[in-house]
Amino acid sequence: MLRVTLKVFAAVMLFVGVLAIGSDFLPVGGISLNSSGVGGSDQQFYKVVPVDGVNLVRVGVIFLVIGASCFGLSKFVGE
Repeated sequence: MLRVTLKVFAAVMLFVGVLAIGSDFLPVGGISLNSSGVGGSDQQFYKVVPVDGVNLVRVGVIFLVIGASCFGLSKFVGE
């Protein structure tokens, strides 16, 4: 049970780490998730909100290290 819990926690940490690193490289203007190019001007743009004073790449790397450590630790936990 501990092995499965560590793997799930590792997967969540890796996912959050990738999101944190990836969000730093998204365009400031936002990303349009509306697939239809025809129609009115009511397009929705999802904008990344900047976080002042926080380096998202550093936070993402920390989450990746924690996730990799938990995944590696789950290999050593016996059943």
